[in-house]
Amino acid sequence: MILKLGGIVDLDKAPNTTDPEHTDVKLTLTMYSFEWFLFSRVNESSRKQISDVIDTLGPYAWTLTQVIGNI
Repeated sequence: MILKLGGIVDLDKAPNTTDPEHTDVKLTLTMYSFEWFLFSRVNESSRKQISDVIDTLGPYAWTLTQVIGNI
């Protein structure tokens, strides 16, 4: 639902992570900046190397990594 509200409708398409003005980049960073489960869950999973979340948070974590790496 959040993705649709952010303008992302095609989940089969790889997100654009190189253009800082692109909707994919803005939504990825906005979602991370919210004080909700993504921030704490991604950080905790990364620190503790919890592999159970790879199927659900893996694609988001990859996108966030690419966005940060392209800054």
